[in-house]
Amino acid sequence: MKKKKRRSKGLIRSLLVRFLAWTISLAVIGVVAGFFWIDHQIRERFDRQLWDIPVHIYSRSTEIYPGFPISADQLQRRLQGLGYRKVPRPNLPGEFNKNRDTIDLVSRKFQFWDGPRRSVSARIQINQGKIAQITDRKTGSGISLIRLKPVLIGSLSQLQHEDRSLQNLEDIPKLLLATLVAVEDRNFTQHHGIDFLAILRAAWANLTAGRIVQGGSTLTQQLIKNIYGRDERTYQRKLLEIAMALVIEIRLEKHQILEAYCNEVFLGQDSKRAIHGFGLGSQFLFGRPLSELNAAEIAQLVGMIKAPSSYNPIRNPKRAQKRRDVVLNIMSKDGLISQDTFNKYVNAPLDLAISKKRIRREFTSFSDVVLRQLSDKISAEGLTEGDFSVFTTMDIEVQRAAENSLATELTAIEKRHGIPAGTLEGAILVVRPDDGEILAVVGGRTAYAGTFNRALDAYRPIGSLIKPFVYLSAFMEDSKWTLGSLVADKKFSYKTEDGKFWSPQNFDKEFLGNITILEALAKSRNVPAARVGTEIGVDSVARKLRRLGVPVKGPIYPSMLLGSVELSPMQVAQLYQALANFGYLTGLRVISAIADNSGENLVQTRLRAQSVVPAELAYLALFAMQETVSNGTGRRLLDTFPASLTLAGKTGTTDDYRDSWFVGISGNMLGIVWVGRDDNRPTGLTGSKGALAVWSSMMRKLNLQPLELGASHSIEFVEIDPKTGFKAGVGCNDGRRIPFVKGTAPKRVTNCDRSDL
Repeated sequence: MKKKKRRSKGLIRSLLVRFLAWTISLAVIGVVAGFFWIDHQIRERFDRQLWDIPVHIYSRSTEIYPGFPISADQLQRRLQGLGYRKVPRPNLPGEFNKNRDTIDLVSRKFQFWDGPRRSVSARIQINQGKIAQITDRKTGSGISLIRLKPVLIGSLSQLQHEDRSLQNLEDIPKLLLATLVAVEDRNFTQHHGIDFLAILRAAWANLTAGRIVQGGSTLTQQLIKNIYGRDERTYQRKLLEIAMALVIEIRLEKHQILEAYCNEVFLGQDSKRAIHGFGLGSQFLFGRPLSELNAAEIAQLVGMIKAPSSYNPIRNPKRAQKRRDVVLNIMSKDGLISQDTFNKYVNAPLDLAISKKRIRREFTSFSDVVLRQLSDKISAEGLTEGDFSVFTTMDIEVQRAAENSLATELTAIEKRHGIPAGTLEGAILVVRPDDGEILAVVGGRTAYAGTFNRALDAYRPIGSLIKPFVYLSAFMEDSKWTLGSLVADKKFSYKTEDGKFWSPQNFDKEFLGNITILEALAKSRNVPAARVGTEIGVDSVARKLRRLGVPVKGPIYPSMLLGSVELSPMQVAQLYQALANFGYLTGLRVISAIADNSGENLVQTRLRAQSVVPAELAYLALFAMQETVSNGTGRRLLDTFPASLTLAGKTGTTDDYRDSWFVGISGNMLGIVWVGRDDNRPTGLTGSKGALAVWSSMMRKLNLQPLELGASHSIEFVEIDPKTGFKAGVGCNDGRRIPFVKGTAPKRVTNCDRSDL
């Protein structure tokens, strides 16, 4: 009996030993397998490219050279718009100072599509609104050109809505690295991925609170959370983080971990775009590279890590300022900054480059155009593979002036004319007339990513904007038509092909009798335009519009002569670009070049110009549009701009005041503005009361150059009598000098005292 009991106990003991052995073996196998699984995950992520590098989209770079037309105040505003900091003595990249008409600056280095540009310390002397001289402040030698680093305006990434600007560790300020370690992980250089003292402190805090309130995470663990997106606060998650942190510490050096963290850390949202890394965070919040940040700005960035949403300086400025000051205090106590520096910045107001209003709409309308044109040059796969930069034609100063003017002026127009607040919408395009480069695009008063872009996709009747092209078509059709030709501003009816009669009316329901084409266009009279258009043929006008790059489709009706044709603001810009460029059509473009990140030029757009209108005829149309500003429907511009600019313009108003248009041309800018309602209800606004007001508000912030038509061997000026259309003779005190293509001026002379000779 005793033997059986001993055998039974031995068997149980043997089974227990075997069970424990198997359990330990399985546990070891599980731990080893888990280690290899985690190691595989880490190697797969860190051995290949850690991030999908976004395709970065840049604005136009400002080029400064002797003779460049700009005042000292304008250059200062442009530098500040590019994130340059005004200081008493500029010594570092991104700094400048202005003393009357002299500006000292230190430019930033940058890798352009055609090669790198080094940082330059320069003195710029300005005289009478032009740059007179540029010299090197160190050597005193002359400088022929300074190209300023462009602004990052957008990015594309395989990771949807995620953006970053990669930084090498050596390019990250040492003060930022030291502050990061002091605030987030004091024992970073000593531990092996896990700080057990920090874990014990967190465990005690969690135990006393009855829930997880502290994490005790090291920078290595935070890096894991950022990369793998594990936000849940559970003990299982903490154990996995610990295991992964240990493996990362085995696989990577400390400096590699630190560099990865600085590029991965999440710093908040810009609409749907996630801001990752200190590099992009610096550009987004302060408008400057990371290397140019001061102690307060570094404290701001590091302070946001704890809770990017709660400490967002745009949405929660008071809370963000308080957190920044906490970090400044740590920096001071650790001897990272001096007491004077601490006293200078603590309790100081936040200094951000971006406002709460601008965060959701800046540059998005322009980026829409970039993406559409980019898809014609780069495949869909290429767009998401990254590793290249897109250099665009956007002028930051013009874009911001356009965005701000549309938003503020629409509000003012609503108040002036008793229009319900928030019901007006608008769109703006600004183009360089000579080469078709688009400087600014605004698709709405509160445009942001994903919203309807009216500048590209809103097709509206253009009203009287078509009239210059009706007369231009006549000039091209028959040399008998000139600016001095008399047209009857009298009631008439035109029989259409279906036997119906079309009877156009003037805006004021009145008739002026016989007037010159010059006066008819300047005063935007409907009946004369209809008479001329029907005489040369509506189909002829349609053909000319197609030749100018406008796709006129469908049945052609006489009402087209008064602007019933529907175009987008982009198409109107293309139409007027050819006219403003004296008859040479260039496709509107927003992309200057595409280059990989080593600076190799992949794509560079080339200017292609096609003559679609004889230059001398375009001259006549532009002269008439200058008359529109000086004596016609656009004369309100003279309340804001000097007559010496000799601006050309054309207002447009559609039936029942549903659409308000204005096109304005200076020597260096062509601007198109549309104002109306999305529901197509009447606004009560003419072109001059709506769109012209927006155009004026925008352009007075910019550096316009005079529109100089210049001398042409094909043009001669002849004084005519506007009542008869003949050459002015004796006693013709109302004679008017009008340009004619040589050989088309009237031969007959009228004697205003007695008789014709």
